[in-house]
Amino acid sequence: MLSLKTYTLLPCAILFPHGTFAACCRFGTEHEKLGYNLSDHKRIDYNSIKALLEGLCSRFGWEPIMEGQYIIGAVLDGQSVTIEPGGQFELSGAPVDTLHKTCSEVNSHLYQVCTDEQFVRFLQLAHACIMHMLQCASCI
Repeated sequence: MLSLKTYTLLPCAILFPHGTFAACCRFGTEHEKLGYNLSDHKRIDYNSIKALLEGLCSRFGWEPIMEGQYIIGAVLDGQSVTIEPGGQFELSGAPVDTLHKTCSEVNSHLYQVCTDEQFVRFLQLAHACIMHMLQCASCI
């Protein structure tokens, strides 16, 4: 049985040289943020989010996720950007094997959503590397 101390130390035990996981383990990024209008400092509405998502699709090759006539997200190379129930704008990253790749993914995402969209700024709510601890425990 794994103790709380084991769970705390497990991520360090799983890491191999150069920040690389064992073959069966991956990092997955979730990056949530709230968008605000620069003009009035109010939360962005659906039309602003729609413009951001359409910009990702037209400028950077993302594929839209549609719900009826509404764009509710976009996908590219195992990543997705979606609208969360509270209005958050979320990047769910692709499963990657190094911290460097997840960092690159977040930096690319922030560049893409801020390019040419000067009417919006983001308050970042969360940025976490997610992994299934019990699955990775079998890799040690």
